[in-house]
Amino acid sequence: MRRCARAAGTAFEQPEAVYPDLKGLPKEEFRNAVLKERAQEFVGEGHYRWDLIRHNRLISTAQANGVTAAAGKHNLFPIPTQQISRNSQITQNPGY
Repeated sequence: MRRCARAAGTAFEQPEAVYPDLKGLPKEEFRNAVLKERAQEFVGEGHYRWDLIRHNRLISTAQANGVTAAAGKHNLFPIPTQQISRNSQITQNPGY
């Protein structure tokens, strides 16, 4: 599949560094590589935040990039007050 993505055997062939072979990587390195590729491929589409939340890395990644205000509450969005007032069973997400 990677050969196909690199257009191997065509006039548009890309070097292996463009889409390196991920076969044989340990699980954590494989996940890191996939997250990095998704971040590059879907830049500006808003997928990266959800990927980081799914892998429980949003806060640590934000802090590593200098975002000092990053806190656990940022894994969830605040529930709009209007929705809470309409349904007494709903409570606000922690931290908001």
